[in-house]
Amino acid sequence: MAHLERLSRKAGKDWTADDLDGLNIQVVCENLKEFFSGNPELPRVPPAIPQELLSANPAKPPDVHASRELPQTARDFLVHLADSMPHHGTQGLIAGFAHFVLDLIGFRGDMVERVVLQRHTVRFRMDGSDVIASPACCLMKRTSPAHMHMLFVEVHKESSSAFNAVARLVADAIGGFQHNNTVRRMRAEAERKAETFVGVVFVFASPTFYKITVTQKLSEAVKKGMYLEEMTIVEQFVPPVPRPETFDDEGMKDVNNRAYLFRCFEACRYLVVSERGTFILAGGVPPYQ
Repeated sequence: MAHLERLSRKAGKDWTADDLDGLNIQVVCENLKEFFSGNPELPRVPPAIPQELLSANPAKPPDVHASRELPQTARDFLVHLADSMPHHGTQGLIAGFAHFVLDLIGFRGDMVERVVLQRHTVRFRMDGSDVIASPACCLMKRTSPAHMHMLFVEVHKESSSAFNAVARLVADAIGGFQHNNTVRRMRAEAERKAETFVGVVFVFASPTFYKITVTQKLSEAVKKGMYLEEMTIVEQFVPPVPRPETFDDEGMKDVNNRAYLFRCFEACRYLVVSERGTFILAGGVPPYQ
């Protein structure tokens, strides 16, 4: 794909599908085995998930304000879930729900090595100037002298234009790649020529999963504001939930789909970090245990 124009510098929040087209970035939908590094099955529901969230009657969802008998974690989940639904789900409330889900699944562990942050800005170079990406949430590995990016979340309120959220996710990943290599230079470590980040886009309470591999060539093209002829593939996994007819509108609200989505997040946790908080995206099958 040849382009005569140059990339225009812009903040990550302003990236759209046109920017992906200009950088020759293509989103490819994959099945479970392809996306999760050759693993044909998902792990079990994480033990931290209260059983009450998996067995509720979908025709009569619990009243979070009246169900005092529910465990606090279950009540907190249902409150955040209600906040993220279309009738009053602002982007801030959806980001709050995403943050809660990441914590509930255990992405940050005991917080000694990892942390989940909301609206943590990442600075990156585009067309000769510094610009800012502001992911809804990000998972970072605690390192010195600065933390390093591992996962990004973007949120959106319209499924018809959700592809723009994917573009923002790519901007986040490019920023994460540049930032992580800067930290490696500060630590006198070798820079990476390519790095893969897991990403999640929430449209209200409906998550779709991505893997974004940023190469040095892609990063340099963005830095210089030049279009790239070499194609970059962004891998997408749309969860094949038991009740797909409710997924777009209800996402994790439908209890019939909830267990499967929790398992998807658990698989992503294994994909992103090992129990020691190290990257395992270099290849191989995640050790579901």
